[in-house]
Amino acid sequence: MLDEAGRFDEAEAAAKRALELGSKEAQPHITLGNVHAKRGRSREAFDAFTRAVEIEPANAVALTNRGAFHLQAGRLDAALADLDRAVELSPKSALALSHRGSVHIKARRWEQALADLTAAVAIDPTRLVAFQNRGLVLMELDRLGDADADFTRAIAIDASQTGPWVNRAHLRNQMKRFKEADADACRAIGLDSRMWQAWGVRGMARANLGRYADAVADFEEAIRLFPAVEPQLREPLAQARRMAAKGKE
Repeated sequence: MLDEAGRFDEAEAAAKRALELGSKEAQPHITLGNVHAKRGRSREAFDAFTRAVEIEPANAVALTNRGAFHLQAGRLDAALADLDRAVELSPKSALALSHRGSVHIKARRWEQALADLTAAVAIDPTRLVAFQNRGLVLMELDRLGDADADFTRAIAIDASQTGPWVNRAHLRNQMKRFKEADADACRAIGLDSRMWQAWGVRGMARANLGRYADAVADFEEAIRLFPAVEPQLREPLAQARRMAAKGKE
């Protein structure tokens, strides 16, 4: 498909041409939805996928894609309805299972999320997001070693993605593996210096390593990038400042 190959102008033109010629199939609308989504036109994408579902109510791809937009908008019941139907129609769809797992995460249904994400990675062992999200679920279930393995697997799939590095750093702070947490956070910052979570996680690691001045700088950068996190970091920052000042005495 042209849209899957990144040839968006051609894909959009072909889909519009098919509709102008009177196509009654869902596929042109799915193609337009994919193009709109890639170009950040969320409303148009959602409308296109909805039209595809109206034409073919049993089209698992259209249901999966619309369910993902419901999820993105926080409409969890609507997302679950679409994704349940998509999985019923296409039980081997790793994408539908992965999205449904994300719905369960949002709803804090950890065991159901774990089941869907485990099924997704069994079908598609290259699905980075499913490994990353399963790692988050395993953290909630206090299965820290298994979570570490999932984040490590996500990094092996694509080391250029910042999310798995930050999540593994956060996990390793919890496991008191502070030097490794620091290294992971450094890698995330190197990939995207605007990611405030990485600065905050590295600040936590460095505070625990006794590098208080560095921790202060990291916490301050996290707050500069995302001021809304200031209440969460207020006490760690104050403590790091006190310890840094004490070290200068």
